[in-house]
Parts: sequence; C-alpha cells; structure tokens
Amino acid sequence: MIAPTLQTDRLTLRMPSPDDWTAYRAYYTSARAAPVGGPKTPRATWHGFSGFWGHWAIRGFGRFTIVERSTDAAIGHVGPYQPDGTPETELSWTLWTDAAEGRGIAYEAATAARDWCYQRLGWTTFISLIAPSNARSIALATRLGAQHETTLTIDGIHHDLHRHPGPKL
Repeated sequence: MIAPTLQTDRLTLRMPSPDDWTAYRAYYTSARAAPVGGPKTPRATWHGFSGFWGHWAIRGFGRFTIVERSTDAAIGHVGPYQPDGTPETELSWTLWTDAAEGRGIAYEAATAARDWCYQRLGWTTFISLIAPSNARSIALATRLGAQHETTLTIDGIHHDLHRHPGPKL
C-alpha cells in the first residue's frame, strides 16, 4: 500500500522517502533518541529506517514522515505502528529535531494521523506505548485524551500503555 498524503495547517504527512534518511539517521544515532531506545548504531538505524517503509507493505498501514510545509524539511514521523510482539496497534510519534519541539507539531501530526485511521480505516481505538521516563510523550498522550491503562514489558523494556479515546461520531 502506498501511504496517502495528509495536510494540516503547518504539516504534510507523507510516505517515507529516501530523502528522509539523513534526518532519521541524525536523530536515531544521537542522545536525543534515548527515550526510544537510542542512540543506535548507524547499522541498527538503517534497519529501523527500512522497517519504517516495509511496515506499509506488510501491514497496509504505517507511520508517515512529518514534513514542515514552510521549509519542506522532514522533522519526524507519526502514525499507526504494530511490529510483531505488540498487543495491538499503537499511535506512535517522534520528532527528530530540537527545533520541532514545543510548538504543537507532534499534537497536530498525531491528531491528523489518528483521525485518518478512524475515518478512513474504520478503527475505533489506539494505544501508545511510552517509556515511563518520557515525560514529553506522556504529556502529549494526555493532551490527546489517552488514559494510562497498565504497564507492560516488551523485549525487556518497560512501557506505560496509554489508551486513546475512540473517534468522535
């Protein structure tokens, strides 16, 4: 499946592109990636980047690259994610640059991606798995209306499971 392109006031959410590799690699090989298991080696980062694309082919849905419309810069990713071993589909988000933080970009992108899944795919729920120490993502999940439900361990890593509200009918 080819990802649709979604537009918000400030953002384009689109299929990942080879041009995203440089920004993706810079994030995942840096200390900024600590809340999501980083920093990672360039090789592990390449595998993650390949999986970013492959998820669309395997599952028929996946994460979008977040592009800031005013600069055409790839600044993160957002969207539905369900790797093998997760209990259900997750709404995932990551901003790749410090400059993207604190501006409501993750909220805008996550809302657009979640609404698309509810409206176009007919889904009724999402979870977000967040490291208990990742205060920024916990705050975003709360702002999105998600409620902490439980804590679980996947591959030896502890996650707080936050359940998102269903679609507004």
